[in-house]
Amino acid sequence: MTEHQGQALPLSAAQTEVWYAQQLDPTNPVWNIAEYYVIEGPLDPVVFEAAVRATVEEAECLRVRFEHDGAEVRQIVEPCPDWEFPVLDVPSEADALEWMRRDVGTAFEVGRDRLFALALLRVTDERHIFYQRAHHLLWDGFSEALFARRVAEVYSAMVSGQSCVDTAFPPLSTLLDEEREYLASKQFDKDRDYWAARFTEPVELTSMSGRPVTPVREFLRRTAWVDPEVAERMRAVAWEARTAWPAFMIAVTAGFVQRTTGTRDVVLSLPVTARTTPATKTVPGMRANVLPVALTIRPDMTRADLLAHTSREVGQTLRRQRFRGQRVRSLMGLARDDRRPFGPELNVISFVERLRFGDCTATTHNLSTAPSDDLTLTVYDTEDGGLGVHVDANADLYDAEVLEAHLGRYMTFLRNFASVPADTPMTGIEVLGAEERRRLVTEWNDTASEDASWDDLVARVRSLAAERPDAVAVSDDSGAVSYADLVARASALSRRLLDSATGSGVVGVVCDPGIGFAVAVLGVLGAGLAWVPLDPNAPESRSAGVLADAGVRVLVVDPRYQELAERVGGSARVVVLDDAVDAELVPLRGSGDDLAYVI
Repeated sequence: MTEHQGQALPLSAAQTEVWYAQQLDPTNPVWNIAEYYVIEGPLDPVVFEAAVRATVEEAECLRVRFEHDGAEVRQIVEPCPDWEFPVLDVPSEADALEWMRRDVGTAFEVGRDRLFALALLRVTDERHIFYQRAHHLLWDGFSEALFARRVAEVYSAMVSGQSCVDTAFPPLSTLLDEEREYLASKQFDKDRDYWAARFTEPVELTSMSGRPVTPVREFLRRTAWVDPEVAERMRAVAWEARTAWPAFMIAVTAGFVQRTTGTRDVVLSLPVTARTTPATKTVPGMRANVLPVALTIRPDMTRADLLAHTSREVGQTLRRQRFRGQRVRSLMGLARDDRRPFGPELNVISFVERLRFGDCTATTHNLSTAPSDDLTLTVYDTEDGGLGVHVDANADLYDAEVLEAHLGRYMTFLRNFASVPADTPMTGIEVLGAEERRRLVTEWNDTASEDASWDDLVARVRSLAAERPDAVAVSDDSGAVSYADLVARASALSRRLLDSATGSGVVGVVCDPGIGFAVAVLGVLGAGLAWVPLDPNAPESRSAGVLADAGVRVLVVDPRYQELAERVGGSARVVVLDDAVDAELVPLRGSGDDLAYVI
């Protein structure tokens, strides 16, 4: 029986975060987290319902009512009123899955509804599905599994005529008391100092989408499978590298993101239980946390290097997993209303749990996880020794075609990561499948054209300048330039660059969009060189790394970014844009096969 019935308890930090987030969109069903269990064997539905109801009585987190007096939100543990437990006959598992998906799409109304839903779906007398859904305010993924295990334990005791009262759930206050003690401890201070020192410079958060982040209301899910043979090879690589399985998958995912986005500094979102004491691992409730895993991936870094780097970083993170991700965001300098996640989220479920309900066995299947406003990957073991990979994405940021392409490339990279020698550099691990590579390399690069008069970009702009010299070519807040002025200024820049030692033939460009940017790009291309754009707002360490990786020896910059260029460019020569023009245009250099730009 509950110890705190009728008592007003504070919210945990995790609950507080969910409370205020869901208040912005209270009818959003993404706050549902749901799983189902396929139970095989002669299940007794009457005894099963009794076991479920008894477990709900134990789980204080399911029986709370929330009150908000305008200043503080409290949760009150109350007796559980009579609640419906549907036992439904369904023609097939497909029909059961359709029913569950419809239910997952139904939002709870906080303050009015009971915030959990449980049901038993009978496919045959020997095959049932136990479905559970709850609002994220009540519990997390760890609690889902804890609750199902307890139902299995109670059911097994009931059918065998035994008692299991001694193993009932501890009260919800166990979680709240432990959190309060942590916040007042020296360990909290040490954790805060670690995270503050870990992010001393602005961090560029990572996304696979180029669109602005919006709160997720609908997510797309795609699933792929890894054969047992490939999965075994992956586990063997992790073992040989002395890398824990979750850290191995984080390294794979970070490597994939780096190869796909081109960013050198990859940040992933890592969900953690934030349960580090034995007591907290026995109480269902909302405690989950999400922390950043920041990895710097150099082009020359080998697979072995990345695994070692990731293992160290993940170890440091897990040792400090009770420190809330929201506090880390504040230490990183992120605004409170910045909804962007740290990066793509990876959830690794590294075991297959088969529950026993008396003489019946059950397997777990995920329907909906905690919401991410961008992209979430869930990697889990399958019964045959293989792996399943779910990719859930914000439907406002990714469409089905893009999501399927990302998943296909992820699976290709994952298999190749496990197949190459340990000393293979990251640039040598292929991310494209054979067919996609053929299209990109062969079809898209087929430059044969019936129009023999085709000119390059700079030549075309010069042709326009000859035809319409006084027409406006570019305008920005500073004014406008004609085509004649644009090509004359670009030619003057090309002439300056031809007098510079360009090293790799790649020139860095640090300019705001507008006239200067157009002059810079045309000037670089006109000199037969390639350009690499730099974001002036990016962390300086990242910009310096990009320049070093590309072998940049010359930087073309707006005057306002001269000091920045001198700080990040090392020994590179800085060419500051000016208003100089050429009376006679410099001859164009290069050919159609030359490199144009690097990103």
